[in-house]
Amino acid sequence: MTRKDNLANKNLSHANLSGSNLPEADLRETDLSNATLKGTDLSGANASEADLSRSNLSGASLRAAQLTDANLTEADLRGADLSRANLHAARVSAAKLRDANLTEADLTGANLEGTSIAEASAVAGARLAGATGLDPVQRAVAAARRAVIEETTPSTLVAERCVACRKGAPTVTAEEIAELKPQIPEWELIEEVGMPRLRRTFRFPDFAQALAFTDRVGRLAEEEGHHPALLTEWGKVTVTWWTHKIRGLHRNDFVMAAKTDQLAAGAPDVK
Repeated sequence: MTRKDNLANKNLSHANLSGSNLPEADLRETDLSNATLKGTDLSGANASEADLSRSNLSGASLRAAQLTDANLTEADLRGADLSRANLHAARVSAAKLRDANLTEADLTGANLEGTSIAEASAVAGARLAGATGLDPVQRAVAAARRAVIEETTPSTLVAERCVACRKGAPTVTAEEIAELKPQIPEWELIEEVGMPRLRRTFRFPDFAQALAFTDRVGRLAEEEGHHPALLTEWGKVTVTWWTHKIRGLHRNDFVMAAKTDQLAAGAPDVK
């Protein structure tokens, strides 16, 4: 089979197409249930509304493929490349995603019941707005790995002010992290000394600009009454936010991360 094959509306159930070269193939509404497609190149293929349930797509390339409304229930997608694939409203329930590449994949409205996003090798930029079947922990993990959990308007966090935080105040919940993290996508959610923190490294062409940025962050911290850990080195500044009093993350930390981003947006040559 060669490039741009027209296989639309065909019944290929249980077929063995392992290693086939099918980039840009037309597979619309094709029945590929229980088919073996290990290592197959389906990059750019159109498989909208295709039935790929229980198919073996391990190691397959589905890069930029159209899979809208496709049925991938119980499919084996281990190690598959789904980067920039369109899986809008697809059924991906109980699919195996270990080591799958979901970078910038569109999973808007997809059914992910019984899957584990955490097992995917990459989810940065994946759109999961309206996806069902993700528990709060999975949503938080996906957000921390820079997936877009909800489509957001430009950050509203920068308009907020830090509020006084007393000892014993509640830390942010997993649901709140999933809501707030997409507004500061460049920040890592890390853990040090048993405490979660937000960290981002800003890069500059020289030490003078790094030092100037450190000074601006310091002035911001004084104005808001909330202070980060700052590590200034030649050509880079690492900023880490967390709340000492509660030994964890407060909404204030997300507010300050957004404000730090705003400072960086006005700095020359920052990366």
